[in-house]
Amino acid sequence: MIEGGIRISNPKIKKKEPLITIITVVKNGEKFLEECIKSVLNQSYKDFEYIIIDGNSSDGTSEVIKKANRNQKKINYIRKKDKNISIRD
Repeated sequence: MIEGGIRISNPKIKKKEPLITIITVVKNGEKFLEECIKSVLNQSYKDFEYIIIDGNSSDGTSEVIKKANRNQKKINYIRKKDKNISIRD
């Protein structure tokens, strides 16, 4: 899996159609992630890069991503502990 996406790993790639970036941000989303990945990968438009950012999940999220990528090789996977999204007053 290439960290950083297609544009960063190979900026010389020239496409006929616009390259679209789809990003899924997830933490402990094992239960729903496989369906989300399938939905993205089954789109009719194929000139896209797919980046999944995992907030260091403690469930089986990373295994779901790895399994999906073994079959498709289209997923750029970043796993990194973050501070989560929160709103403070």
